[in-house]
Amino acid sequence: AERKEERKEDKAERKEERKEDRAAIVKFFGELKEATEKDKAERKEEVEKIGTRMDKQDEKTEGIQKDLWEHVGRLKESKDGLVRKQREVAASEEYTAQPDSVPAENGNLPVQKEG
Repeated sequence: AERKEERKEDKAERKEERKEDRAAIVKFFGELKEATEKDKAERKEEVEKIGTRMDKQDEKTEGIQKDLWEHVGRLKESKDGLVRKQREVAASEEYTAQPDSVPAENGNLPVQKEG
């Protein structure tokens, strides 16, 4: 009878220990889940911040690129104007150096008068 009573007590103690162990496990996984969700939220926020920074950088880069292309266009126009002016000056110098010549139809190179 005494052994039976001891077994009952041992069984009750083990049951209580298992109950405590389960509670500790449930608590641990609850805290783990909470920490994981918090970490996910923080990472998501960080990714969004990085995305925003990248978007701003892209806008800045596009603006710089646009400005550069506009500047390249102005330089090209300026160069074309200079080239035209050089041709005109060269044609004019050639014309004045050769009094017998007349400008060609296109106005670029002089042609010798026949005569």
